[in-house]
Amino acid sequence: MGNIVQDDALLKLNLEQVVEIASPIDSKGAGSKMYGIKTETGQEYILKIPESYAYRTLRNFLGRHHYVKGESEILKSLKGKGVAPEYIKEFDDKAILMGYVPHEKNLKDVLKEYQKKEDYCFDYVSVISQIKKLHDSGVCHGDMKAKNVLINSAPHIIDFEYAEFLSKDKSKREKQIKKDIRRFANDIVYNKETQAAMVCAVKKVYGNEMADYIERTQNSIITKIWKKMQPPMNINWYTKSGRDGRYKARVN
Repeated sequence: MGNIVQDDALLKLNLEQVVEIASPIDSKGAGSKMYGIKTETGQEYILKIPESYAYRTLRNFLGRHHYVKGESEILKSLKGKGVAPEYIKEFDDKAILMGYVPHEKNLKDVLKEYQKKEDYCFDYVSVISQIKKLHDSGVCHGDMKAKNVLINSAPHIIDFEYAEFLSKDKSKREKQIKKDIRRFANDIVYNKETQAAMVCAVKKVYGNEMADYIERTQNSIITKIWKKMQPPMNINWYTKSGRDGRYKARVN
């Protein structure tokens, strides 16, 4: 974290002054730069700044970025609900100051450790419950992946660049919710064991209908993964040839 400042003083600083006292954090992403700040009382904050105007313009052209104001509105609506970082301040559509969420790892890193141990017993219920809380608050995340879940006593969801408020139309709202859950499951499920754990968690939190939907969508994905893992039958691969440099195959 960056230099220690007074809590009241921090809120009065402009963006340039905050960056001066903050320490860069490796955010492992192309979209934003992250900075850490610490106050006299021990409170820690995160400053999030989009990487460049050109990057933001491209994202907006593709229709996938709400700029800082959109993300600020989402975080404001989730303030005090224990599901996302606490919104503190916005700097004129340039950056967002938010509360730091203490954590050791994100869910993606945690699951890598489970994979090494071939342990499929991770309890997804706590994470799915937080996603449900997000939806109950009227928000669709839009990029619900394991890397966007911080693991601590209560999992927190981060990175709301693609988030939007749920539609008032029932049919559209259901599609938004299904998209969030499906994307999260797609990022995690890679075999029958992880599928069973995910479906069980979804059933506990969302009920049978959503669980059946996730199981159906994951069945096709697992089948594709299984096919990719199987060696091609009755084919002998040999050297590259031809202008395009592709491998030729001879079927036995």
